[in-house]
Amino acid sequence: MLRYSPHERVRFQLGAGMYSQPSLRKALETTGLIYQTTPDGPSFGLGYVVLPGAARYLDPQLEFQPGRRVGASQAAQYSANVHVDLTAALGLDATIFYRRVRDHLPPDPEYPELPDTASATHGVELMLRHDLTARLFGWVAYTWMRSDARRLYPDGTVMRTPADFDQRHNLVMLVGYKLPRRWSIAARFRLVTGLPFTPFVGGLDHMGDGAYPIAGPVNSARMPVFHQLDLRLDRTWILHRCVVGAYLDVQNVYNRANAEGVMYSADYASTRAVVGVPILPVLGVKVSY
Repeated sequence: MLRYSPHERVRFQLGAGMYSQPSLRKALETTGLIYQTTPDGPSFGLGYVVLPGAARYLDPQLEFQPGRRVGASQAAQYSANVHVDLTAALGLDATIFYRRVRDHLPPDPEYPELPDTASATHGVELMLRHDLTARLFGWVAYTWMRSDARRLYPDGTVMRTPADFDQRHNLVMLVGYKLPRRWSIAARFRLVTGLPFTPFVGGLDHMGDGAYPIAGPVNSARMPVFHQLDLRLDRTWILHRCVVGAYLDVQNVYNRANAEGVMYSADYASTRAVVGVPILPVLGVKVSY
């Protein structure tokens, strides 16, 4: 890590790191949340439901096959950041980043044709922050990112696809206002490009036992754009021995039906979206001693 400040209002920061962790080839089937339809493809689903490939990382259970050889996954990450104090209360941050990962998966004696995997991610992040003043505060952040995955087959073939977490655009805006008597209100808006997934392009009749899905190119489709507005109202009481805070958090204020998966018909000829949480009010209390 290297920091340099040529002016009291300007700061530069450079960072680089190398990381490693054990890499194990995952089982062909997970513990039930999602499953893989091909040995080397990220086509996931639950029945006729297909989820983005990134959903595999939500499975809380260990899915690695015991007794298999362990590899060493390696990642290199680089970033450069500049911070500028535009005014006494307004600051701008700009960061460019690059990350390269190689899983170094050991050969599988049962499936010697399975590939090793690698990915490369680069992008830029901009943040305009208004520091807390007497009443009003907030910030706006935008990230453009591209993440590409590679499958490296033993015969030298390389297949390139969008990575599971390839979200090109991510915009977050937050604004808050401090009201009298320790009340505060804040709003957050998010707009994010949909995650990629591997679609089914049709089905074949399986000897009268129903249709068998035909997977399309890996991660060749995307979920629709996600956007949501959240509101939060807070009240704080300072007591003799503790601080009590109560809040009302309303998520998805305008009840946006954001798609989180795709449900296919029995013959894989038509689809409909599997939507996420609707408008959700949450009331809570926090006590700090």
